[in-house]
Amino acid sequence: HVYRAGPVSFCAPFTVMSRCLLAFAYQPCIPTVRVQMKRPERMGFSLKVACLVTFSVYVLAGAGGYYGFGDKTHSESVLNNMIGRDGSKIPEGLFLSSAVVFNLFATFVILMNVVNRAAENAVVGKYCAPVRLVLVAMCAGIAIFMPHFGVLMSFIGAIPVCMLLTLVPLLIFWKLVRDHGVEVPHRNVQIAWHCVVVIFGLCCLVIGSMEAVVELIQKLKDTEDDPFWA
Repeated sequence: HVYRAGPVSFCAPFTVMSRCLLAFAYQPCIPTVRVQMKRPERMGFSLKVACLVTFSVYVLAGAGGYYGFGDKTHSESVLNNMIGRDGSKIPEGLFLSSAVVFNLFATFVILMNVVNRAAENAVVGKYCAPVRLVLVAMCAGIAIFMPHFGVLMSFIGAIPVCMLLTLVPLLIFWKLVRDHGVEVPHRNVQIAWHCVVVIFGLCCLVIGSMEAVVELIQKLKDTEDDPFWA
C-alpha cells in the first residue's frame, strides 16, 4: 500500500536526486565515445534515445517498487521488484530488474572505456587485453570487498559527481562564451535556466552529502562487528 503521496521531507527529493546522478556519470566520457562512432553526427539522436529508454525503465522500476511497498520501498529498486509479499519471485519484477541491471552494465562499459584507454596509453601505448581485465577485476574487488560500498557511492554521487554534472559544465560553458565571444541565443532565458540548474546542483550537493555522511556514520555504528558484509 502507498502510505504517503508526497516526499517525507523537503530534503528527501534532493537526496534521491544526488544518488540518481550516478546513473549519468558517464557524460564526461561522451566526447571519447563520439570520436569512435562511425557516424559521429548521430550522437545527439543516440543520446536522446538512450536517455528516453533509461528514464522509462527507471520510472517503471521506481513506480512499481513504490506501488508494491509504499514507504517501505528499498533504495535498491531491483530488491523491490524481484520479491513478492509472500517471499516468492515475481516474473514481471524480475524482467524489470534485469533491465535496470543491463543498463548499469552498459554504463559501466562506457565509463571503463575511457579508463582503459588511459591505462593502456600509460602502460603499453596500445590496446592491451590484460590491462583491461586487471582494471575490471579491480573494480569488481572494490565493489565486493569495500565496506558499506552503497553508502560510499551515495557520498560520491552527492559531491564529485553532482559537481561534475551540474556546476562544472556551466562554468565551462560561460568561460567559453566569454573567452571566444560566442553569441548565446535567448541569453536571458539561458541565464535564468542555468541559475535554476545551479540552485538544484547546490541543493543536491549540500543536502545529499549531509545525508550520506549521516547514513555512513549510522552504518558504522550498526555494524561495528562485521562492516564488510552488513
